[in-house]
Amino acid sequence: MKKSEEVKSWQDLSLSPTLFWDTDASKIRLDTHAKTIVERVIMRGTWPEFKAVLGYYGKDRMREILINLRYLDNRTLSFCSAYFSVPKTEFRCYTLKQSNPTHWNY
Repeated sequence: MKKSEEVKSWQDLSLSPTLFWDTDASKIRLDTHAKTIVERVIMRGTWPEFKAVLGYYGKDRMREILINLRYLDNRTLSFCSAYFSVPKTEFRCYTLKQSNPTHWNY
């Protein structure tokens, strides 16, 4: 699914409204809020939602957004690293995590 006239909002991608529970969903625009949409789908979305967002934004743009996110949990970071063939060390969240170590990593 590429950018086209039939895709105008996040509802057209069949994304769950629970992903945007804390915002006014009517104000979310696919191009303006790409970072927020990708971040929420990768962290809390389902596989069909991930595929829909990937189809809309494309693999290159989505990879660029994910590399520059400030936080991804360990499981999501590992998935993104494997799926997009990018070493973990290139992700911003990985370098931030290394510079701010926690006491224990459970």
